[in-house]
Amino acid sequence: MAGADRFEGEALAFHEKLRDGFLMLAASEPERCVLIDATAPKDEVADEIWRIVNERFDPAMAPAHLADVTP
Repeated sequence: MAGADRFEGEALAFHEKLRDGFLMLAASEPERCVLIDATAPKDEVADEIWRIVNERFDPAMAPAHLADVTP
């Protein structure tokens, strides 16, 4: 690998502040943001991501607008 990019070169304090900001965003907008425990095994993390994506993007649950429906 070449060298550290901008984010990899930042100090731990920067990453902690960034994480705190994302946690605040997730707490304030739970309909938009989902926290996933990435310390779980890789397969469990992937399963959780797909479960959430499928829940949120289920076409049967998407709101329909008359303007979107073509005759």
